[in-house]
Amino acid sequence: MSRKKNRITKLIKALGVVGLMIGFYTPRVYAQHNTTGLATINYTGRYACLLASDLNFYTAVFTYNPNGKGVYTNGILIASSDAFAGGLPTAFCTYNINTHLSAYTVSGHGTGFESVTWGAAGNNGAFCPPSFVDNTAIALRNVVNINGASIDAEISDTNLLGQGFAGRGYCLK
Repeated sequence: MSRKKNRITKLIKALGVVGLMIGFYTPRVYAQHNTTGLATINYTGRYACLLASDLNFYTAVFTYNPNGKGVYTNGILIASSDAFAGGLPTAFCTYNINTHLSAYTVSGHGTGFESVTWGAAGNNGAFCPPSFVDNTAIALRNVVNINGASIDAEISDTNLLGQGFAGRGYCLK
């Protein structure tokens, strides 16, 4: 029995050494890299975002597609009803981005501003406003994918869901 244990121990050690050698000698491949200068062109493609109010405990999730040229190609936002009606959330309000009235800019440091107009999509409850404008500060992280698009952005809203409350969140590629 002790010879069997000894052989198993040696086998495990040998496999560990082989695994380490493979790890050390395999070339590294990175799908993303850091960059120092970010601009409007780096804010492109589909992003999924989460926003939450700072004090009132309501949230919204949305996806949108900035095109890297300062405008959006599409987007949808879903907010809990408590943002508009107060009380406990009982339903959701759904909105589409108005691509003609929405725009953004990003400076060379990766910070910017967006003004996004959302219009009701479908049959929202009476408590859901027909439209609202979100004015949001954005900060792109300096990690971009191989296409040059930032994969992460922080957002801060002074008029979350058009309700006059501050909020913040993040967007991921």
